[in-house]
Amino acid sequence: AVALTATAASGNSLVWYGTSASGGTESPTAPVPSTSTSGTFDYYVSQRSTATGCESSRSKLTVTIGAIPSAPAASSITYCVGSTAVALTATAASGNSLVWYGTSATGGTGVSTAPVPSTSTAGTFDYYVSQRNTATGCESSRSKLTVTVVAIPSVPAVSVITYCVGSTAVALTATAASGNSLVWYGTSATGGTGVSTAPVPSTSTAGTFDYYVSQRSTTTGCESSRSKLTVTVVAIPSAPTVSAITYCVGTTATALTATAASGNSLVWYGTSATGGTGVSTAPVPSTSTSGTFDYYVSQRNTTTGCEGPRAKLIFNVVAIPNKPSISKDNSNNLVSTSSVGNQWFLDNSLINGAQSQLFRPVLTGNYTLQVTINGCKSTISDSYFYLVSSVVQLGVDQYIELFPNPIKNDLNVKFNLNGLNRINIKIFNLSGSLVLDKLNLMSNEKIDLSKFISGVYVVVFYNQSNKTLYSYNIIKE
Repeated sequence: AVALTATAASGNSLVWYGTSASGGTESPTAPVPSTSTSGTFDYYVSQRSTATGCESSRSKLTVTIGAIPSAPAASSITYCVGSTAVALTATAASGNSLVWYGTSATGGTGVSTAPVPSTSTAGTFDYYVSQRNTATGCESSRSKLTVTVVAIPSVPAVSVITYCVGSTAVALTATAASGNSLVWYGTSATGGTGVSTAPVPSTSTAGTFDYYVSQRSTTTGCESSRSKLTVTVVAIPSAPTVSAITYCVGTTATALTATAASGNSLVWYGTSATGGTGVSTAPVPSTSTSGTFDYYVSQRNTTTGCEGPRAKLIFNVVAIPNKPSISKDNSNNLVSTSSVGNQWFLDNSLINGAQSQLFRPVLTGNYTLQVTINGCKSTISDSYFYLVSSVVQLGVDQYIELFPNPIKNDLNVKFNLNGLNRINIKIFNLSGSLVLDKLNLMSNEKIDLSKFISGVYVVVFYNQSNKTLYSYNIIKE
């Protein structure tokens, strides 16, 4: 407080009596009221004429000592670094208004506008506020309002995950620091609603998919920024290229083969269409029993490990034909016991084009036969000795003779046939194509075959009425 004041009229001086309404001791010095106790206190003052010494009655000067308000109610506040803060708040008693001093515990200039604390840096920051009685203007002591700015956690640790299309995925995982819990946002890089349950990614479509997860302090509730967890769903390879394979019973098989695309390796499952354990070594199938056997193989990408569907490789084991036997019919043809797949040999040499069930030899020698069905060859037949005569006897003193046989250049034709001075000759190859047609041929004539290619030909003799008299096989060297 300061010394009390009053206003004396001109030519007068003040006379102070303290709190004495009457009597007391006068003083020219104005008193300084005590403010230690609240209440209403009356002080008295008069004025005396400096010329006459006459004194007035006393004026009462009332001093009211107002009670100081208590400090306003304030609570500490916690923010996370980088979060959006709002203006601080405190509670003023009725009839009082708040006075804010920022971070000044003493001094400073009070304002009515509450400050907005910064959250840019982690730490503890003290702000101060008082309240002032709107009637008396008396101001309370300052309350300390502590703002704690808590560091946010670092992002959780994540790892890239790779799946193959169609594989079974499990819930995503990340590693939260001690005292933190994970918050999952699905594929939302920003926004969205965080949940505690990790998503299970879809593997139905190949591609790269980003998922997001943060971690939140279980103590402060502060949440980190989000980590991006990339899930790569890789396309599976197609089935490898395979071809059916045929073996004969009892032959030695080799390991099966298939063609993997570049960057892939084969995985063999034996005869298992599903399940089983895949291995890199191709199986060697058994040929002990005839039948059709299915083997399965897939291919796996050597980079991603993704495995494609299995290809079915058909393995055929064909029975070996029975050993054929040779007989001779009434027309002097050699006859095989097999209707198909025949190959005739003369003295162990293959006869080109001789593949029918019937074969008419033109040379004397040992004839054998082998049957091939579905690529499997029978055992060679027992040999059959066949004696060929160059003279065909057609009756008493009637004959047809061809020589030489085999032929290099000229074929000599000699005949004696009742009533025939001339005959017709047609020569066919073993494919049935006519290669020569010779009319009105006389006995002892020669036919030039020098331009014929090597092989077996059939010579057919006709009379003038085009009636077949006889057919004969020749060999052109």
